[in-house]
Amino acid sequence: GQLDAIGRPPMTTFVAPGRLYSIEITKPWTVQLTDHPYEIHFVPNGDGNPTLSITRVEVPAGARPRLLALNAIESRLQKLPSYQLIGKNDVTVGGYPGTSLVITYAYQGNIEYPRAIEELYLVVAEEAFVFHFDFFQPVAPNYADDLTRLYQSFVAHPAASSEHLFESKKSSE
Repeated sequence: GQLDAIGRPPMTTFVAPGRLYSIEITKPWTVQLTDHPYEIHFVPNGDGNPTLSITRVEVPAGARPRLLALNAIESRLQKLPSYQLIGKNDVTVGGYPGTSLVITYAYQGNIEYPRAIEELYLVVAEEAFVFHFDFFQPVAPNYADDLTRLYQSFVAHPAASSEHLFESKKSSE
């Protein structure tokens, strides 16, 4: 396929229904709409069964990304088998304040199959965007560049000149 000036696949703009956000994704990624109107899955064509979901949630005015991350740890993530928090950082993505978490866990309790989750929480006024990337831990380096490019391209409520340039299909889940 075609590559950019430094050997990476070219990016394509995806605009979420209702102009919730736009992101840039590379060609091997597919878009899967779900029954949840504010959750979309992005699946790269690669090893480790990775899936990125981006979910929009309403939050109270003044909500902080760090509190959303802590709530996710307490309510959901720490309950995974062999849960370990690997990293937690305050970040800025697309000009929005955020918090990033990286955790590992044993898929179905099997330590021979280590999985990792990277979650990114961005707050934009009274809504939050939660990026959830779940993948087979040993293949993490395969997706680092695409994820960085995708995260940095995020725009909440893009201007009307953006169009759906990407074929999407309904997830079978």
